[in-house]
Amino acid sequence: MTVQELIERLQRLRPETEVVVSVHVPYDSIGPSPCARVIQAVSGFDWDNGTLQLHTDGNLVKFNDEQYAAFQDMRKEARKTRHDAWNKHGGRNLSWEDAKKLEEIMDKDVHPLFKGSYNKE
Repeated sequence: MTVQELIERLQRLRPETEVVVSVHVPYDSIGPSPCARVIQAVSGFDWDNGTLQLHTDGNLVKFNDEQYAAFQDMRKEARKTRHDAWNKHGGRNLSWEDAKKLEEIMDKDVHPLFKGSYNKE
């Protein structure tokens, strides 16, 4: 995308529209699409000359295809582990407080990248 193409799209939006970058998250998400807010746009310099650099409020990491495939495999296994624990302990029939306690049990055997629940930042 060029700056001109970006300007053309931006001109169709309300000025108060928030600028975000869509991201993939390691946990299941319900609600708004996961994103990182753009906090700054600067012109690239030196090796980045001729680019517009968008800086976000969160860390973004780019994987190559092999790394991303491994990440997806790990995520799938973590989801299965958490899902199995949820079902084993009757998660659907628990109070909110007990469900939060169950989350700790569900995360016990999960890689730290994949611990947590919906819409955690």
